[in-house]
Amino acid sequence: MPEEKRREALGSIKWALSADKLSLEGFQVLLGRLNNICQMSPFMRGFKGPLNKVLKQLHGGGTVRLSPESRRDLLCWGNFLS
Repeated sequence: MPEEKRREALGSIKWALSADKLSLEGFQVLLGRLNNICQMSPFMRGFKGPLNKVLKQLHGGGTVRLSPESRRDLLCWGNFLS
């Protein structure tokens, strides 16, 4: 995986974990980066379920808070990419 993609994904993960609420646009960027990584590491798809639920909540726009499950999955992603 290119170093730049890894750094961008880690930055998006840190942003999401530190944000009080997430916007649709920011969350789509994060999931897009994670999807790219899943193409190289398909076993990581198992850590996207709760994140996809958050995306569904954002479908109409607005903002949303991360669920505890989605936070745990983002921590797994962060550990994988570190």
